[in-house]
Amino acid sequence: MQAFQQWLIQHGYSMKTVNDRVSVIKVYMSLANQAGITPDSEILKLQSVRGYTRKEAKDTDAKREAEGIATRMGAKKSTATIITDEQAKALCQARSDTPQARRDALPGLELSH
Repeated sequence: MQAFQQWLIQHGYSMKTVNDRVSVIKVYMSLANQAGITPDSEILKLQSVRGYTRKEAKDTDAKREAEGIATRMGAKKSTATIITDEQAKALCQARSDTPQARRDALPGLELSH
């Protein structure tokens, strides 16, 4: 399992994806154990494998960047884009002429009807 984690990291998968995949494998292995397909000894080994903490993930990403290894696949960003109140109001007002737009408006922002 740890070799799989390292393979994912070396191939540029995000740390969240690595943790998610490890979690899924653990669930399926547990189900296989309950069905009598996987022996208890394998489950005991699997329990020692854990995902990366937030700090470990940041440290691993910093190390990957230094080594020129991608830290995520695709164009999705790891952090949110913060917008100003004015930008939020402009976005809400761009569609404020429909009932759905008024329903979806951000709380606390006044929209003109």
